[in-house]
Amino acid sequence: MEDNVYCAGNDRVFNFLEDVIGEVVPLFPGKYFHIGGDECPKIHWEVCRKCQHRMKEEGLKDEHELQSYFVHRIEKILLRHGRAMIGWDEILEGGLAASATVMSWTGEEGGITAANMGHDVIMTPLNFAYYDAGQGAPEVEPITISFGISLEKAYKYEPVAAGISREKSHHILGAQANLWTEYSPTAEHTEYLLYPRMLAMAELTWTQKENKDYTSFVQRLDNQLRRLDAHHINYHIPLPEGPQADYVAFVDKTTLTFHNSRNLPMVYTVDGTMPTAQSTLYTTPLVFMKNTTLRIATLLPSGKLSRTRIIDVRKEKMRPALRRKLVAGVELQRISGKYYYVTDLVDVNWEKPIIVPGFHLDVPPEANGAFLYKGYFEVPADGVYYISSEMDQLKIDGERIINNSGKLIRHSVSRKSVALKKGIHSFELIYINSNIGGYHRYWNKRGFQLIGEDGTLTTPEVYH
Repeated sequence: MEDNVYCAGNDRVFNFLEDVIGEVVPLFPGKYFHIGGDECPKIHWEVCRKCQHRMKEEGLKDEHELQSYFVHRIEKILLRHGRAMIGWDEILEGGLAASATVMSWTGEEGGITAANMGHDVIMTPLNFAYYDAGQGAPEVEPITISFGISLEKAYKYEPVAAGISREKSHHILGAQANLWTEYSPTAEHTEYLLYPRMLAMAELTWTQKENKDYTSFVQRLDNQLRRLDAHHINYHIPLPEGPQADYVAFVDKTTLTFHNSRNLPMVYTVDGTMPTAQSTLYTTPLVFMKNTTLRIATLLPSGKLSRTRIIDVRKEKMRPALRRKLVAGVELQRISGKYYYVTDLVDVNWEKPIIVPGFHLDVPPEANGAFLYKGYFEVPADGVYYISSEMDQLKIDGERIINNSGKLIRHSVSRKSVALKKGIHSFELIYINSNIGGYHRYWNKRGFQLIGEDGTLTTPEVYH
């Protein structure tokens, strides 16, 4: 989101927008015209002389009312063209235009407020209807903007929210699913995100609340998936979830438990072959006492399999702890320049090391360079620890644990487990402030994290 927005104090802006609308309207004969109106920072308006003059001239008390003034002017242009205006729920800020239909995306509150005011509303809340969010756990799904909207959650959404008065409920026109494609590089991946949740969206909008039945929907879904197969649509099949990483270390033995979001059967192999519909059925947790490569997939009633999850299960000796006196803070070395891969740093001359409190540096995204952190952390007991990092490389006790060099990484999906003795262990962490696949490393979670049994991420205290 950028701070640069249209100047609300410049009439040339409105003349320009009227010209654009005048050219676009004839191309689309529908009733509605969506103006957007969301995510409008007001930083420049606060210091813009023209905007401040406009506020004084129109008697507007703040920049929110200036946004409302802007929206009202666009509404008048659309009405002259015989169009009804739709905008995201931020158009409520400062006062809502009389003819506006609100598309509520930041949550349900905007839609509830607008409906109770007598405005038509389309519900499309971020936490239920944004299908660019992953359908499963981050450790098994492709990288996307967020996670947590399973098929069941999508189906059980109710557009007529509890806060809407009964006499105003007719203002809820329906619901809409959204999918923004910055994490969807192919048509096949777009289909993977949309289906089968689009089928859930269809049913939840045409079915009365008292008639909705998720169990029935899932039973009927099997036939619908066969239809999608006939049309070569790449729909999502729940993946086997459970282990927090695809490298599982153990000392004596380990037990792996699996589940998936629709309680579908799963099949697996341990002999190096890929699973088929006839492979061993997963029925109880799997126990491993020697090095094994496990391949496991979810099985549909049609016999079709999900993508296979491959997990390396490896027996390790406990990495010994170090004896060392610790001082708070971590050693940091830096080098400026454009670097993209860890291999670019092999022969560089790092700047003189300094001691910093932790991993969070106040560095702007455009400040290209690399950062090398060296230090120590402490674990409270002997055990196998799951570790994640969104940085470029992490070594623990001299061994590379995480390698994200040249990869687009988000949401702590890069993970590994290691067996550590109670006490102090060393680390080296490389962070390259570059742009990978259109995404700045700067935006990532800094440092490295220990993953709890419940999936929580904790950045350890670091020392030198």
